[in-house]
Amino acid sequence: MNKGVVYLVYDRPDILEYQEISKSKVKEAGYDVCLISNFSIDRRKFKYDHYQEVDLPFGNNKNIAFLLDHTPFDISLYIDADVHLYGNPEFAFKKCDIHEVCLTHSPMYDLHYRSTIKVELKKEVDKKSDLIEYQAGWILFKKSISAEKLFDEYKRIAFAHPEVTYSQQIFSLAVEHSGINPFILPPNWNYRAFHQHLHGELKFWHNYFLPPAKKIAKNDLPPRPIEPIYPLKWIIQKKFERITGIIRRRFL
Repeated sequence: MNKGVVYLVYDRPDILEYQEISKSKVKEAGYDVCLISNFSIDRRKFKYDHYQEVDLPFGNNKNIAFLLDHTPFDISLYIDADVHLYGNPEFAFKKCDIHEVCLTHSPMYDLHYRSTIKVELKKEVDKKSDLIEYQAGWILFKKSISAEKLFDEYKRIAFAHPEVTYSQQIFSLAVEHSGINPFILPPNWNYRAFHQHLHGELKFWHNYFLPPAKKIAKNDLPPRPIEPIYPLKWIIQKKFERITGIIRRRFL
């Protein structure tokens, strides 16, 4: 049974450059990578073990609905461009082989706080008081009946609500409505660095800010937050905004 990592890029060729950082760590770990895209790429510059150029109906990340249709792997880990591999992911792949779908929940894990849940997707919620928001930027799935149920339900909701452009709420509802029973991994498998504490080895860092040093990523201390390492340009910008804000309040 073959396994690998899948990336999805639509209408944004500029993402490919940034994605190289994530992809390089996956390749260093010995895993094949696949790119699913709706445009042609320079395959001499951007090297993938598998490349699928396909028609994608959405201009946003709702296109994850078609991951199962186009992945070449029996077990696929789909990750966003800003997800970086840190630790050995074999535990998760083995769990996926057994449970067919493995997920992580969002740091803001109560789905009801989303405005789209309260308005556009209100009928899909069907008066349920407890709903979990799962991460749509980290999805581990096996070609199976469970995965078919999940992605079929995702497609149904996505096409029924063209006004909703964000995938995570739709994906979370698809998990609920499909009736599947995914294996849920703890935060260190998809660490977002906000509203979370890290305990144990950092497996995946999920953030556009620079990932932490390796020595920070391995720990057996009590749960603690790990702050992103902010780029100098960002720090200067924030300090400037703070100073100008103080000046406006005092003198304008």
